[in-house]
Amino acid sequence: ADQEDPVDVEERLQELENEISKIRTKDAYERAKFWNEEYVNDRSFRLKFLRCDRFHSQMAAQRIVRHFQVKRDIFGDSDILGRDVLLSDLTPQDTVALESGFFQVLPARDASGRSVFSVAPMHRPDTCSIENSVSTTPAVACVFVVMISHTSILDFDEGARHVVLL
Repeated sequence: ADQEDPVDVEERLQELENEISKIRTKDAYERAKFWNEEYVNDRSFRLKFLRCDRFHSQMAAQRIVRHFQVKRDIFGDSDILGRDVLLSDLTPQDTVALESGFFQVLPARDASGRSVFSVAPMHRPDTCSIENSVSTTPAVACVFVVMISHTSILDFDEGARHVVLL
């Protein structure tokens, strides 16, 4: 795995801040900072976005702003923007979907050290179908993605920055 130069990482974090400041429309991002600036500016949180975009600061800035927009679209404009998603934040339909086995984070990493996520359509509960969706958070898959981005991926280090989706 590529080694991260600590000096370069700090420079990229500063570049990320500069790129975010250039983005005009970032209401959800600003709202998240209102709720919890420490969370939004957390070094390890921001590094996830930089690593995802191979330290391309402009792309990471756009991704972090979109992250908060999607989070607001799913969960609304509340304190959840400024913290990790909790199981208690889910609707009953989301909880059924999560517990069904439809989406799974496998307990072991693959041979390359990547986290493995699985979607098992045969376990899809009826509440996940578009026709039957009455949830206030209709994108159950998005809920799952937001949750795993705050749990399993937290342990990403310099050698395990990728995931496998099955």
